[in-house]
Amino acid sequence: MKLKFSKIKHKSNIIQILNKFETSLSSLSNNKDNIYYYSEKFYKYGEVWGLYLQDSTLKLVGFVAFYANDFNKKIVYISMIAIDPTFRKLGYATILLEYLEKLCIKKDMKFMKLEVDVNNKVALNLYKNFGFEIVNKSDNNKYYLIKSLLK
Repeated sequence: MKLKFSKIKHKSNIIQILNKFETSLSSLSNNKDNIYYYSEKFYKYGEVWGLYLQDSTLKLVGFVAFYANDFNKKIVYISMIAIDPTFRKLGYATILLEYLEKLCIKKDMKFMKLEVDVNNKVALNLYKNFGFEIVNKSDNNKYYLIKSLLK
């Protein structure tokens, strides 16, 4: 089986992906309006990339949505990353982050930032193992993390 990365360019496809991963992402859960809000925002200002497993068919393994439009500070903000539950614990999240990091470097970005719920230990471990560092904690139980892309 082969992995394929694909930029999701159409808003309808972004909506489909967000619907598929709705229960995996707290920012989307139980509120369909959020799916349309984020799809519009990603379509206009961000990028969404899908990770696919290609054998006889194409299966969506996961996706990442981010904004790479802070050209002054050269910061990429990762808004969402999710892996289909049937593909978790197989290294696909790391593969997706590695691909994103290469994209960011090509865009001449210097940092990647994200926020994660303090109780999401699996995600925290993933990000820390990938080189992110906690820089702050918000009042609403989120950690802010950053990773330098400078070598």
